Amino acid sequence: MGSAASGCPEQAAAHTTRREPTLAAAGLGHRRTQRIRLRLLSSWGGERQIGLSAVELFDSNDEKIEVEPSDISVRGVRGDKGDPSRLLSRDKNGSKSELDMWICTRPLPPLYPDVDILVSADILVARVRVYNYGAGNNSGKEVREMELFVDDNRRWQ
Repeated sequence: MGSAASGCPEQAAAHTTRREPTLAAAGLGHRRTQRIRLRLLSSWGGERQIGLSAVELFDSNDEKIEVEPSDISVRGVRGDKGDPSRLLSRDKNGSKSELDMWICTRPLPPLYPDVDILVSADILVARVRVYNYGAGNNSGKEVREMELFVDDNRRWQ
């Protein structure tokens, strides 16, 4: 197996660490934010794909926090299917079609997919509800283990 130094562009691209833009560079310099990160560690099956149906954030009054599609991003993956902003919309009957869900190809450890959601620092995120992937006969793509971070502090595993 070659390394990034051996000239294999596919492996080099897969292991390249991207630097996150600063808030000022992203045009958010005036807005204080906190980052909610879901690190997807494993799935229920042996497949390389892993996915979620939806993510909801709630404040200390148990009111749903509205998140703009531009405030959600995914790091550490290539070949994700669909816009991660799909995770923000869930109708009352739930997501039934794979087209309503988000899925990606899981990189090999020690790399993991990170779903990052930016929320105003003025809002206390008191609860996070995660809806696992569940489209038809695609069992095995559901998240089995994950970690939840607020900024860089792990809060749950």
